[in-house]
Amino acid sequence: MRMKKRVTIGLLLVTLVLALAGCGTNKKEEKAKELIAKMIEAADGAVVSKSDCTSELDVNFVLSTFEKDWSVEFKTHNEYDKESGRVNSEVVYYDNEEPYTTQFHMTEEQGIFYIYGKREDTSWIKYEACFAKEDMSRNFVSDMNLENAEIVNFKENADEIDGKKVHKLSVKLKDASIRELLFESGFKRLFWGSEYNSIDLSDVTVQIDYYVDADTNQVIKLEARLDGLQNLLREYILLSRNISLEEEYREVNINNCKLVYDNISYEDIKVPMLNFEIKKDSLLIHQKDTVYTIKEMDAVGEVTCP
Repeated sequence: MRMKKRVTIGLLLVTLVLALAGCGTNKKEEKAKELIAKMIEAADGAVVSKSDCTSELDVNFVLSTFEKDWSVEFKTHNEYDKESGRVNSEVVYYDNEEPYTTQFHMTEEQGIFYIYGKREDTSWIKYEACFAKEDMSRNFVSDMNLENAEIVNFKENADEIDGKKVHKLSVKLKDASIRELLFESGFKRLFWGSEYNSIDLSDVTVQIDYYVDADTNQVIKLEARLDGLQNLLREYILLSRNISLEEEYREVNINNCKLVYDNISYEDIKVPMLNFEIKKDSLLIHQKDTVYTIKEMDAVGEVTCP
């Protein structure tokens, strides 16, 4: 009889502990949701004017003719002018060799955004960005669908960054618009001279650790881990290897893809216009096939130049 009582009491204690643990979990989730609501409110109209990002990518490419392990790192500095929409970026690219620096300048011309780019070994080139100003949120919250994110963890006053107390919120994102997050990290360097707004990113899964200022509810640091990326890396390997027959491509396996944004500022800045001589001398690279109509006496023909 005593044994039965002890077992009953033990089960009651276990049930109580589990119930209390559940209450703690629910309370933590409620606080996380409260923070998400505050983050969304703080992001309304706010843009990241300056940021630094370190990106790591470690993959294995498999083609019909060869297999390659590839590890690359980007260190990127971005500056964004909210009023004009102009962007200056400097991407330092490390590929197990000497680092290469690439400059990017995005500007609006007659309602169209163009990107001017220059690598160390090239002259300036120019190509259409292929997206509109209203599609650029320029912060890490507004287009992330945080309301429907899966909350992984939340820690209140988890750390201090530059003397500011920060909360740490870890989430898995669903249906997030991650194009800016990904390409402003330096990935646009992979698509040198080619627009990247049309690349399908629907296969990408993202987990983000947000470090949020406890006073302003603005993101002052984030770490993102990405998986999937099959569509993007397939486009890259076809472009970089100049492969015309897609049958040569087999698969890509991702070992690591990580982005860390820090030194984030929300203060308005002015990004100067690009030098007129640079603009004048830049080589325009068309992003779509150009069709030319040729007439010779009574004959008419069309020539498509990719």
